[in-house]
Amino acid sequence: MKNNKSGFGFVGVILVMTLVALVGFFVLRMFFSDSTQKNASQSTTQQVSESSSSQSASQQVVTDPNKDYVVIKPWGVRFKPVIELGNVEYFKPSDINAEAFTFTTKALSEEAASCSPDSNNIVLGLLTRSVEKDPAAGGIVATIGGYIYQYRAPQATCGAGDLESKVVPQLSQSLKSLEIAQ
Repeated sequence: MKNNKSGFGFVGVILVMTLVALVGFFVLRMFFSDSTQKNASQSTTQQVSESSSSQSASQQVVTDPNKDYVVIKPWGVRFKPVIELGNVEYFKPSDINAEAFTFTTKALSEEAASCSPDSNNIVLGLLTRSVEKDPAAGGIVATIGGYIYQYRAPQATCGAGDLESKVVPQLSQSLKSLEIAQ
Protein backbone atom coordinates (compact mmCIF):
# COMPACT_ATOMS: atom_id res chain seq x y z
CA MET A 1 0.00 0.00 0.00
CA LYS A 2 1.03 3.40 -0.84
CA ASN A 3 1.22 6.03 1.75
CA ASN A 4 0.21 9.47 0.41
CA LYS A 5 1.74 12.14 2.62
CA SER A 6 2.09 14.90 0.07
CA GLY A 7 -0.78 17.04 1.47
CA PHE A 8 -3.07 18.57 -1.04
CA GLY A 9 -1.19 17.29 -3.95
CA PHE A 10 -1.39 18.49 -7.48
CA VAL A 11 -5.22 18.46 -7.71
CA GLY A 12 -5.51 20.46 -4.49
CA VAL A 13 -3.17 23.16 -5.76
CA ILE A 14 -5.18 23.45 -8.99
CA LEU A 15 -8.40 23.75 -7.00
CA VAL A 16 -7.00 26.49 -4.74
CA MET A 17 -5.64 28.43 -7.72
CA THR A 18 -8.99 28.16 -9.54
CA LEU A 19 -10.80 29.37 -6.42
CA VAL A 20 -8.42 32.35 -6.03
CA ALA A 21 -8.83 33.19 -9.73
CA LEU A 22 -12.62 33.09 -9.48
CA VAL A 23 -12.66 35.30 -6.37
CA GLY A 24 -10.23 37.70 -8.07
CA PHE A 25 -12.40 37.76 -11.20
CA PHE A 26 -15.55 38.64 -9.23
CA VAL A 27 -13.72 41.30 -7.15
CA LEU A 28 -12.32 42.96 -10.29
CA ARG A 29 -15.66 42.75 -12.02
CA MET A 30 -17.38 44.44 -9.07
CA PHE A 31 -14.69 47.12 -8.93
CA PHE A 32 -14.90 47.92 -12.64
CA SER A 33 -18.66 47.64 -12.57
CA ASP A 34 -18.85 50.33 -9.85
CA SER A 35 -16.50 52.68 -11.72
CA THR A 36 -18.37 52.02 -14.99
CA GLN A 37 -21.68 52.74 -13.27
CA LYS A 38 -20.26 55.94 -11.77
CA ASN A 39 -18.99 57.05 -15.18
CA ALA A 40 -22.28 56.08 -16.79
CA SER A 41 -24.17 57.90 -14.05
CA GLN A 42 -22.01 61.01 -14.51
CA SER A 43 -22.40 60.77 -18.27
CA THR A 44 -26.16 60.35 -17.96
CA THR A 45 -26.36 63.29 -15.56
CA GLN A 46 -24.34 65.42 -17.96
CA GLN A 47 -26.49 64.34 -20.90
CA VAL A 48 -29.67 65.08 -18.96
CA SER A 49 -28.42 68.53 -17.95
CA GLU A 50 -27.28 69.28 -21.51
CA SER A 51 -30.59 68.00 -22.84
CA SER A 52 -32.61 70.07 -20.40
CA SER A 53 -30.55 73.18 -21.13
CA SER A 54 -30.94 72.68 -24.89
CA GLN A 55 -34.66 72.07 -24.41
CA SER A 56 -35.00 75.21 -22.33
CA ALA A 57 -33.04 77.11 -24.98
CA SER A 58 -35.29 75.75 -27.72
CA GLN A 59 -38.35 76.48 -25.61
CA GLN A 60 -37.31 80.08 -25.14
CA VAL A 61 -39.68 82.18 -27.15
CA VAL A 62 -37.88 84.23 -29.74
CA THR A 63 -39.89 87.34 -30.28
CA ASP A 64 -39.99 88.91 -33.70
CA PRO A 65 -38.42 92.37 -33.40
CA ASN A 66 -40.70 93.54 -36.23
CA LYS A 67 -43.90 92.35 -34.52
CA ASP A 68 -46.53 95.09 -34.52
CA TYR A 69 -44.65 96.98 -37.27
CA VAL A 70 -45.27 97.38 -40.96
CA VAL A 71 -42.00 96.37 -42.63
CA ILE A 72 -41.32 97.73 -46.09
CA LYS A 73 -39.03 94.87 -47.04
CA PRO A 74 -37.57 96.21 -50.31
CA TRP A 75 -36.28 99.25 -48.42
CA GLY A 76 -35.44 97.56 -45.12
CA VAL A 77 -37.46 100.04 -43.06
CA ARG A 78 -40.43 99.77 -40.76
CA PHE A 79 -42.98 101.90 -38.95
CA LYS A 80 -45.38 101.25 -36.12
CA PRO A 81 -48.99 101.94 -37.10
CA VAL A 82 -51.19 103.63 -34.53
CA ILE A 83 -53.74 101.21 -33.09
CA GLU A 84 -56.70 102.85 -34.78
CA LEU A 85 -55.12 102.28 -38.19
CA GLY A 86 -55.58 98.50 -38.12
CA ASN A 87 -53.93 96.11 -40.59
CA VAL A 88 -51.80 98.09 -43.03
CA GLU A 89 -50.52 96.84 -46.38
CA TYR A 90 -48.12 98.54 -48.74
CA PHE A 91 -47.80 98.07 -52.48
CA LYS A 92 -46.36 99.80 -55.53
CA PRO A 93 -49.00 101.54 -57.63
CA SER A 94 -48.81 100.76 -61.33
CA ASP A 95 -48.59 104.33 -62.63
CA ILE A 96 -45.59 105.44 -60.54
CA ASN A 97 -42.02 105.13 -61.82
CA ALA A 98 -40.31 106.59 -58.76
CA GLU A 99 -39.25 104.59 -55.75
CA ALA A 100 -42.58 104.85 -53.99
CA PHE A 101 -45.20 102.82 -52.17
CA THR A 102 -48.78 103.50 -51.28
CA PHE A 103 -50.75 102.02 -48.42
CA THR A 104 -54.16 100.66 -47.66
CA THR A 105 -55.84 98.92 -44.75
CA LYS A 106 -57.90 95.78 -44.56
CA ALA A 107 -60.97 97.86 -43.68
CA LEU A 108 -60.48 100.15 -46.72
CA SER A 109 -60.02 97.17 -49.04
CA GLU A 110 -63.26 95.66 -47.76
CA GLU A 111 -65.10 98.98 -48.11
CA ALA A 112 -64.17 99.64 -51.74
CA ALA A 113 -62.41 97.52 -54.38
CA SER A 114 -60.62 100.64 -55.68
CA CYS A 115 -58.92 100.91 -52.25
CA SER A 116 -57.41 97.41 -52.40
CA PRO A 117 -53.88 96.48 -53.48
CA ASP A 118 -55.39 94.72 -56.51
CA SER A 119 -56.53 98.09 -57.87
CA ASN A 120 -52.90 99.25 -58.32
CA ASN A 121 -54.16 102.76 -57.48
CA ILE A 122 -52.59 105.26 -55.13
CA VAL A 123 -54.79 104.79 -52.07
CA LEU A 124 -53.39 106.49 -48.96
CA GLY A 125 -50.86 108.77 -50.61
CA LEU A 126 -47.26 107.97 -51.46
CA LEU A 127 -44.15 107.31 -49.46
CA THR A 128 -41.15 108.06 -51.65
CA ARG A 129 -37.47 107.43 -51.17
CA SER A 130 -34.65 109.32 -52.85
CA VAL A 131 -31.20 110.69 -52.16
CA GLU A 132 -32.39 114.25 -52.70
CA LYS A 133 -35.33 116.16 -51.27
CA ASP A 134 -38.14 116.53 -53.80
CA PRO A 135 -40.52 119.38 -52.98
CA ALA A 136 -43.29 117.70 -55.00
CA ALA A 137 -42.99 114.50 -52.96
CA GLY A 138 -44.43 115.96 -49.74
CA GLY A 139 -43.02 116.38 -46.26
CA ILE A 140 -39.92 114.65 -45.00
CA VAL A 141 -40.76 111.76 -42.72
CA ALA A 142 -37.23 110.48 -42.04
CA THR A 143 -33.67 110.36 -43.31
CA ILE A 144 -32.28 106.84 -43.05
CA GLY A 145 -29.09 105.44 -44.55
CA GLY A 146 -28.57 108.34 -46.94
CA TYR A 147 -32.17 108.24 -48.21
CA ILE A 148 -34.81 110.90 -47.67
CA TYR A 149 -38.28 109.47 -47.08
CA GLN A 150 -41.16 111.78 -47.94
CA TYR A 151 -44.91 111.32 -47.59
CA ARG A 152 -47.54 112.98 -49.74
CA ALA A 153 -51.22 112.55 -48.82
CA PRO A 154 -53.58 111.27 -51.54
CA GLN A 155 -54.76 113.73 -54.19
CA ALA A 156 -58.15 112.00 -54.54
CA THR A 157 -60.23 109.48 -52.65
CA CYS A 158 -60.33 105.82 -53.51
CA GLY A 159 -64.05 105.57 -52.78
CA ALA A 160 -64.16 104.71 -49.08
CA GLY A 161 -65.42 108.16 -48.03
CA ASP A 162 -65.41 108.85 -44.28
CA LEU A 163 -63.28 105.86 -43.44
CA GLU A 164 -60.55 107.03 -45.78
CA SER A 165 -60.61 110.57 -44.36
CA LYS A 166 -60.02 109.10 -40.87
CA VAL A 167 -57.22 106.75 -41.97
CA VAL A 168 -55.03 109.29 -43.82
CA PRO A 169 -54.05 111.31 -40.72
CA GLN A 170 -53.46 108.06 -38.78
CA LEU A 171 -51.07 106.84 -41.48
CA SER A 172 -49.31 110.19 -41.57
CA GLN A 173 -48.83 110.02 -37.81
CA SER A 174 -47.62 106.41 -38.01
CA LEU A 175 -45.02 107.15 -40.68
CA LYS A 176 -43.25 109.48 -38.25
CA SER A 177 -41.95 106.32 -36.54
CA LEU A 178 -40.15 105.17 -39.72
CA GLU A 179 -36.83 103.50 -38.87
CA ILE A 180 -34.48 100.73 -39.98
CA ALA A 181 -36.15 97.31 -39.78
CA GLN A 182 -34.69 94.74 -37.38
